[in-house]
Formats: sequence, C-alpha cells, structure tokens
Amino acid sequence: MKTRGTKALLIEKQESLTILYSDLRCAKNTIDKFQLTPEDWENDFNTHLDESYQDEETIVIKGYSYRPSTVFKAVDPVTYRVELGHFVDDIPLERDDRYKELLEAVENIEDEINYTKDNIEELKAKLKTE
Repeated sequence: MKTRGTKALLIEKQESLTILYSDLRCAKNTIDKFQLTPEDWENDFNTHLDESYQDEETIVIKGYSYRPSTVFKAVDPVTYRVELGHFVDDIPLERDDRYKELLEAVENIEDEINYTKDNIEELKAKLKTE
C-alpha cells in the first residue's frame, strides 16, 4: 500500500519539476529580452540634469523659476529625448528594480528545482526499499 502512495507522490513531483523547468525557461527568456525604458528613468535623468546645473544661475522668467530639466525638455524636446536615451543606455541593468526581481525569481525557481529533484531522488530510494 505504501508503494502506491509513494509512486503517486513521485509522479506529482516529476510533474512539478516539468512545470518548474517551463517557468525557468520563461523567466530566463524575459530576462534575455529585458530592456530599460526611458520613461522609467526620466525622473532620474531630470534629477541628474538639475544637479549638474545647480551651481549655474537659476532660470528665471518674469519672476518664475524653472529647473534646467524642465527648460531643456520644453525648448528642445527631440534633443532631450536623445540625451535621455543616452542616459538610459549608460545604466547597468542591475540598477533596475524590475530586473533585480526577475533575477531573484530565476534564483528562486532554480532553488525550487533543486529541492524538487532532491525529493524525487528520496522518493525513488524509498520505492526501492518498499
């Protein structure tokens, strides 16, 4: 009787392992295609611009003060986007929280695969003794 339960559990673990491998391929594929997007880094770019020009005179028009990033984007939006693109190109993927989450997900799946493989081996050994 015990053998039947062990066999069923073994089959369940093997099916789980198949699903985990599929999840791992999917997660790795997502990582391979991952790209930083300018929209996600625009605030950082603006902060960088504003900090780079903080020692310069403040841009004041009719008593209103403007940040350098705001003026740059309004005066020359095409060049602003190009420079934003260059800024993003220089960012290592590892700085992006979404990318870090994907790497962590892959690591978790790999851990679960190893754990499941160990369980399968234990169940196979148990079947031999039953």
